[in-house]
Amino acid sequence: MTQTGQKRKHEQAIQALLTTATIGEAAAQCGVSERTLLRWLAESAFSEAYQRAKSDLLAAATGKLRFESAKAVDVLATVAGDAEAPASARANAARAIIQLALDANTAENLEVRLSQLERNRKP
Repeated sequence: MTQTGQKRKHEQAIQALLTTATIGEAAAQCGVSERTLLRWLAESAFSEAYQRAKSDLLAAATGKLRFESAKAVDVLATVAGDAEAPASARANAARAIIQLALDANTAENLEVRLSQLERNRKP
């Protein structure tokens, strides 16, 4: 197989790994044996490319969640403030808002602390 052909097969395999549930399904989808796909996963260049692709996919999903979260908070705030909504719905919405705010604060604090540790660790 040419270098270009192998690169294309690797790209197809990474795409298959990202869109199927098992290595066997991924191998079948991209037209290689399961053993070949496992061997590729053991190679550092392929494994690193796969990890980057997974990270990119997760970053895209996280970005979409971040974008949609403002609308979700608006919905929760509307329900929490709606005097005609059942008390249980208002309480659940209020609880969700508080929990999400606490979780966001915790994540921000951890990020700041991690950044400080990384800065202090570098010579």
